Amino acid sequence: MPPKFLELVIASLQGDRVVKIFEIDQKAINMTKFLLKCATILFLLWIVGCNHQNNSQHTEVSSVEAPIDSLQMLKDTIMLDASTEGEEIRLYINKITTDTIIESEILGEMGKETYRFSFNKQLKNAEHILYSYNVPFYLAKENLETHIDKKETLHFSKETDAILNKQFKFYRNILLPIPHKND
Repeated sequence: MPPKFLELVIASLQGDRVVKIFEIDQKAINMTKFLLKCATILFLLWIVGCNHQNNSQHTEVSSVEAPIDSLQMLKDTIMLDASTEGEEIRLYINKITTDTIIESEILGEMGKETYRFSFNKQLKNAEHILYSYNVPFYLAKENLETHIDKKETLHFSKETDAILNKQFKFYRNILLPIPHKND
């Protein structure tokens, strides 16, 4: 393909084709400007979206909480077995302590239940909180009041210790399945 200046020289020798080549070049310039504007707008929307996503991370404080900056989400799973409203299970790694963290939130129409486990090679911390709502969540127009009915930690009692260890193993097997020897 000949360079543009050569095309112009050839076109100028042929008369009216100079105008057509100039129009084609002008359309290409306008299209390039339009695409550049679109790319800039998409980039800005992407930046704003990423910033909004970072600001909406989980910030609930608990006894096994780590700074949000240090947590990296590895898995996010939704299960419909435990509740008709669903259950969300998340797996994190703490980039500072290298602890693994499992969070579970079981939703119900009159309350919710949360579990949080922190472990490395063995279970370090565990927490179970049972919440209730002042009204069924689907009737709440704006402000749904949440009250803590029960809060238990790993060393609350022997029974609680056994229940939390059982729950921990259940969630660990879902999020970090151990391969069988025959696999």
